[in-house]
Amino acid sequence: MEKEIHSLTELARFANTFAACIDGPLTIGLSGELGAGKTTFVRYVVGALGSSDPVSSPSYVLQHIYQTPKQHNFEGVEHWDLYRLSAEPDELYEPSHAVRFIEWISRGNYEASCDLTLELQNIEGNPEGRTLKISSLSEAGKSFIDSLAKTCLTP
Repeated sequence: MEKEIHSLTELARFANTFAACIDGPLTIGLSGELGAGKTTFVRYVVGALGSSDPVSSPSYVLQHIYQTPKQHNFEGVEHWDLYRLSAEPDELYEPSHAVRFIEWISRGNYEASCDLTLELQNIEGNPEGRTLKISSLSEAGKSFIDSLAKTCLTP
């Protein structure tokens, strides 16, 4: 699935739709160049899931955990950043009951443990524009993308 986003407002709207389609634990691998909006996207999704926790890049601490309201079928949001990583954290191989975002998924061998990947690419000439490419890597990922496609591609 591919979606073009032309502004941060539009990215926030899409993140709300994305969050509304999450119905259980899900692992999402994020990729894109520096400044492509990976952390911004996570911030918008975490907010849409009802968390009031401040969201920032976990580059220097490896992981942040955000609490979400209890009505969800998952246990919060894990936000990982592998950019500065020299060794692979074993925790990422363990199953999670949370929604797990892993930035810089290409820096480790974790893609196989993802349900889906989200690649953010800058649109030349538009500093707020992004192309989002979402791919499923599991049955849960396929189900999520089917739900997302129905929600955001319906007129």
